[in-house]
Amino acid sequence: MSVLLDGVWIKSIGWSGRRSLLIEFGTIYTDRLHQLYAGRCLIGHTRHIAERRITCQFNPESGTPVTLMLAAVSDGEGSIDYGDKFGRLPANRYVLNWMASFYPADADHFEITGSTEPGGEVDPENVLERLHFTGDGDYSWETPYLDGSGYHKFKITPRDNCEPAGNAGTATEVTVYSLLPPDDVAFQEDGSRFLLSEDSGVVTIDFSYGGGS
Repeated sequence: MSVLLDGVWIKSIGWSGRRSLLIEFGTIYTDRLHQLYAGRCLIGHTRHIAERRITCQFNPESGTPVTLMLAAVSDGEGSIDYGDKFGRLPANRYVLNWMASFYPADADHFEITGSTEPGGEVDPENVLERLHFTGDGDYSWETPYLDGSGYHKFKITPRDNCEPAGNAGTATEVTVYSLLPPDDVAFQEDGSRFLLSEDSGVVTIDFSYGGGS
């Protein structure tokens, strides 16, 4: 298996039919076929190494956004789905869902607080939302875009209608893990990514990015 995820980029995207996508892309590879993935599912590929566009059927099953991603594979492997071999998809926004049942008549709202940095505890002063209580049933709330990769904590606290902020009920704490994609490594003038030259010995290279660990 030889799948390369860098060195390929989408130049334009549009609909070519009711459920048909047309993707034009750039690449540094002249001897490979190219694939298009929606999330981790292969939805299209080129048939010839000279092709620089992919037309494919795209039928999203829900309104949830999906990441489109290109990959370069060896000639003859265009139809092989390698999606399950890829790492975890970057994500920095989540939807929290919970159910309320048998709440008292004076229930007023849910107070949602959160941590201010990856790995931190919930800051009670960091109030992100006060969601009005509308009766027993299902509730949903979308987090803001999370800053930095790592574990982020949220606390959902039901409150009654007492002044000024309402008495707190039993809170529920939720932890999510965000993963921000690193910035792409810059190309050198000759198109290469790294240049290493060592006659002997051991070379250790530390590589990090600003998205967190």
